[in-house]
Amino acid sequence: MVVLLELCSEQRAEHGGLRAETTRAAIAKRAGLSADRLDHCKEILERAGVVTIERRRAGNGGRHLPNTYTLHEAPQSATQGGEPGLAGGQTRTDRAADQDWQGGEPGLTGGQPGTARAADQDSQGGIAATLGPGLPPSNARTRERAVEKAVETPPPQLAHDETPGGGADDPRVELCEALLSAWAPALGESPRRGYAADRERWLAAAGELLERHPRERLAHALGYMLGDEILGSRALTLPGFAKVADQLLARHHARSRRGLPPASVRAAGMGWPAARELLERAVQRHGRDDRAGALAELATHSELFAVFVERVRWSVLCEQSMRYCESRYAQLWNELLGEHAGTRPEAQA
Repeated sequence: MVVLLELCSEQRAEHGGLRAETTRAAIAKRAGLSADRLDHCKEILERAGVVTIERRRAGNGGRHLPNTYTLHEAPQSATQGGEPGLAGGQTRTDRAADQDWQGGEPGLTGGQPGTARAADQDSQGGIAATLGPGLPPSNARTRERAVEKAVETPPPQLAHDETPGGGADDPRVELCEALLSAWAPALGESPRRGYAADRERWLAAAGELLERHPRERLAHALGYMLGDEILGSRALTLPGFAKVADQLLARHHARSRRGLPPASVRAAGMGWPAARELLERAVQRHGRDDRAGALAELATHSELFAVFVERVRWSVLCEQSMRYCESRYAQLWNELLGEHAGTRPEAQA
């Protein structure tokens, strides 16, 4: 009944609040019941007169269509018949079974307290028919008023910049947004939907991570994450990123401190094929908007990249395929190598 009330509330605009269209499989999944158990419950509700089910099928005899469920107030015969204190013609044997279940008050199922009797009434004020002692208590906790209120009024949705206990300037929110922005070009809105569905867990992980590392250091981990196929695939959510953040920082540090000769020496032996590979990798990792980060990475390999990017322009490298201008780029790189080789003796002197 709780699941049907929720569906009626969700489809209030289409069917008025006491009717819903859905499939048998959808109800079973939402209620956490097996198909056979669900059919047994529906039979009891139909016999009690609180639910009418219109089973539909396509006119050409094809597949089944969503059934129509209409909710009614419990009929007077079900709520007033039988002996006093017995619901819906319930016998004294049934009442004893109700008492034996949890030692509850006679006439109340499952040890239900007398104060919760009103909570069993449906959304129109009618008294719901007793389902009988043959069914165990529902895990939906229908006797709590909080559930009935949630059925009638859906919870408000938080905007992206709203968070319990913190606004858009909250460092935890800023870290979550940085992760979402990093993955947006590759994954679109998929990470943001996960953030909205599990916001408290994301913020808790972000808070713990910010206690371990400053925001500036985490920026290095975010940048390295996009170029690491293994660790990057584990950091699609903030909790996942928190688990591999130390590894990302360690790998970033190892790459930046790799035992390479000075840039002036490396430039002399770097041909165009190696330079092209480094340029393509920097374009893929940093994109057009992070020219400074790309130059910083390229400078660890050769000081000539700064001059090369200045003459070609970083935006052109990002927007134009390398193969269309490869001969010109190779010629320019070889000229820079020659100029650098000619200035080395003077620099050494």
